[in-house]
Amino acid sequence: MRACLFSLQSKLTVSHLIVTIVTVLVLDTVILLGYFVYLRTDFAARWAGEWAALIAEDIAFILEEDPLTQEFAEEIVFDYGFDPLFDEPVNFLYDANYDDGLVIFDPSGNVLASSDLIAFPVGSSPSGDNLAGINSDMFNPDQRAQQLDFSIEGPDHIGQAAVRSDKGRLLGVVYYRAAYAAEIGPFSSGQALLAFGLVLSGGALIAIVISGLVGGLLAFSFSRRLRRLRQASAAVAVGDLSQRVPSRGGDEIDALGAQFNTMAAQLAEQMAQLRDLATLEERNRLARELHDAVKQEIFALSLSAATIRQLQTRDPAQASARLIELEEQARTVHQEMDDLIHQLRPATLDNRGLATAMRELTGVWERQYGLAVNYSIHGERELPLQVEHTLYRIAQEALNNVARHAEAGQAEVVLDYRLEQVELQITDDGLGFEPATSGSPCSHGLQSMQERMQEIGGLLTIDSRKGRGTTVTATVPASTLDMNHD
Repeated sequence: MRACLFSLQSKLTVSHLIVTIVTVLVLDTVILLGYFVYLRTDFAARWAGEWAALIAEDIAFILEEDPLTQEFAEEIVFDYGFDPLFDEPVNFLYDANYDDGLVIFDPSGNVLASSDLIAFPVGSSPSGDNLAGINSDMFNPDQRAQQLDFSIEGPDHIGQAAVRSDKGRLLGVVYYRAAYAAEIGPFSSGQALLAFGLVLSGGALIAIVISGLVGGLLAFSFSRRLRRLRQASAAVAVGDLSQRVPSRGGDEIDALGAQFNTMAAQLAEQMAQLRDLATLEERNRLARELHDAVKQEIFALSLSAATIRQLQTRDPAQASARLIELEEQARTVHQEMDDLIHQLRPATLDNRGLATAMRELTGVWERQYGLAVNYSIHGERELPLQVEHTLYRIAQEALNNVARHAEAGQAEVVLDYRLEQVELQITDDGLGFEPATSGSPCSHGLQSMQERMQEIGGLLTIDSRKGRGTTVTATVPASTLDMNHD
């Protein structure tokens, strides 16, 4: 559980969530501070005044020096998106269900058009009581400097502008009201804090869900690539040099993968060179055995044949006895040659598998050496070819040692496919030896078997004592089998 909590994917996901939450907090704080500043300034009121001035400029541009008529004023109200209300009286300045309002006056202060014709019918002259913030200076024909006015009246922002011709003649006045959102006025500090909390909670919840999904996907991608690199490294560590890491981009993980691929390729090349050297060493060993065993036997055969030829005339009975010895020597040479040839050309594992090849090996060995071999298999299943080849060579070398040095009456070969490992065991009832003695007759073969098992990440153990036989056990763990599997 602890490893899961502190995995790379978990750390990346949590860090992504923290960054997102902090970002949401900062943004909400900036928004809240901005709203508080907005509440303390007349920015919105200025905007209302600029809007009223824009309408006034449009009217003056179209009219030029013509008087402002009711028909034209109503068209302006409609063009700016205000649909006049006719069905019920509404005071748009204080009705919370109504947003903005527009009234256009003539130079005398009488209504020419409005967005609420019931509250402010054409020809009426509203006072400050029902038209908040109205500035009477706007109707002074000589007040040339007073072209724009804005103010805050309760929940409303009021903008006013005089409509003047190019020559400065007063054509009318535009009155524009910009309200806050419907049903609520401007937030107080407490309301703003409450709204901030609600927005923060909702935004944080959404951000956590989205950020968690996105961060989890990104972290999964990173951890999967690193996991592949780790698995490939573990495979190379136990001898599978064919592993390569795919490259999909140019980031640091891909750079690490490229370095790994280069390293694996170099190791594969070096291992190939070592295999060539091992093959050469194997050939040299066989040459030594040919020299030490077969060549000497053949030389002995030639001497025996020469002796028999001399005895044929002098002592035919002794010559006949020597012929029997010659036949036995010839059989020994034949057996030695078969053994060496079988080592040079082992049973094919690609199509038949280890279990079948081992059965054939023990059968041939039993016929060649005349020793009983008890061969058994438990839970047979497919293994990587490299593992099968190594175990086959271990069995071959161990049986050769039994035949040459053990003077055993029988041998037992057990191939056990377990869930957690595969175990090969070769046991004989021969003379036995001290494994620690480097000068023992089979020490070279034992060293070769140890090296073979180390190449695939396996373990070789020797249990032997003089006069009690020998047991050779080769064990390949499941982790090594998975790494070596193609």
